[in-house]
Amino acid sequence: MRNRLQWLILTTMVIAALVPLLGLAIYITSSPNAKDFFINHTGTVLTIGICAAAGIAILGTLLLWIKIIRPIKRLTRAANLLQNGETAPQPIKTARNEIGDLIRAFNKLRNQSQTQLDRITRERSRLSTMFSYINDSIFIIDENRKVLMMNKAAETQFQIHDDLYDGDKTLIKIVRDYEIDNLVKKCIAENKQQTGLVELRSQNKIISVTVTPLSGEKRFMVRIQDYTELKKLQTIRQDFVANISHELRTPVASVKALAETLHEGALNDPVIAPDFLGKIVIETDKLSQMIEELGELSSIESGSVPIERKPTDLAKIINRSVERLTAQAERAGILLEIQSARLLPLVLADDHIEQVIINLVHNAIKFTVTGGKVTIAATVQDNSIIVSITDTGIGISEEDLPRVFERFYKADKARSGGGTGLGLAIAKHIISAYGGSIWAKSIEGKGSTFYFSLPMAI
Repeated sequence: MRNRLQWLILTTMVIAALVPLLGLAIYITSSPNAKDFFINHTGTVLTIGICAAAGIAILGTLLLWIKIIRPIKRLTRAANLLQNGETAPQPIKTARNEIGDLIRAFNKLRNQSQTQLDRITRERSRLSTMFSYINDSIFIIDENRKVLMMNKAAETQFQIHDDLYDGDKTLIKIVRDYEIDNLVKKCIAENKQQTGLVELRSQNKIISVTVTPLSGEKRFMVRIQDYTELKKLQTIRQDFVANISHELRTPVASVKALAETLHEGALNDPVIAPDFLGKIVIETDKLSQMIEELGELSSIESGSVPIERKPTDLAKIINRSVERLTAQAERAGILLEIQSARLLPLVLADDHIEQVIINLVHNAIKFTVTGGKVTIAATVQDNSIIVSITDTGIGISEEDLPRVFERFYKADKARSGGGTGLGLAIAKHIISAYGGSIWAKSIEGKGSTFYFSLPMAI
């Protein structure tokens, strides 16, 4: 019993020793025996008190870490992720206290930010997709003319590789043209859209450049459109108008001069009148042929001419076409021969193919000098038949060769006599309607070869 009482007194002393350690004061009264016991066991009491205080401190610190410090650290880490535009972790569990209120407010902000981030990501993906389908080259640059974004067309046109610029992706280093750079500088300085046509000498192209400030940002969009084909088409249109005017002017002027001469009295001259009337008929025939071929070409282009793709005996049509032109070749002193197989596979075409062959052979005869030769050949290649018409004539210059299939285009004065200048254009459209191709090769002064391909009727 005494031992129990001593341990009870000891426990009381320990508690009394802990109270001052916690900053509190308490007055304890005890019996003399208890005092003696306390004096005799002071070291033990203090040791136990210090250990108990340390344990309570550690427990308090752990609770403080669990309840306050750890949630705040997780909250700080999630906030930093949001600040860097990254995805924050799932909402943090909250307690019912002030820290919990803060975390709940953050979770709400996190959800709203994630929704906005998802929306921005979708918009950026949609914008990137739109950029990739635009054929024009597009750059997004900053006020220092550094490229921030570009589409696939820009990468392809300017052959952009990441290892090519050593981190320096300024627009001038990519496009290497100071006219473009000057338009960009002017747009940045004036904050107004700038446009201009530029000859891109490095690529031998004519381009349209538009530099536009982006609203609310120090960003600028540079759009580069390739106008090379458009300028070429404009040139072709101008040449077409000039050529058709020339082709019409010559026979009309001749008819007018002949008619005026007859009207002034030559009609009664038995020698001059028949000659002049014959010339009028020839000129009007030329006009009629030109009008007819223009109408035919227009009909073929519009699809109103019923061109069929049906199994056709090409060898038979080649032989028939050559027979029709043999007399003309003989009169010109030109050898006309066929070097194609007797039995060629059937092709997908119709009787219009005869008009193509006649036009090409007729041209070859017309521009081959006496003693020359025109050869028609046909060979099988993959699933097509390639027909070639080769002459030993005057040839075509390298500059004119790409344009020989344009309507009314005539390479030079030596090739301008006779005809309407529409035969090759008609041939091209007929072959295209069959799903084939037509092209030419020539060496000036040594002759030309015209080719066309037709799909086989497999």
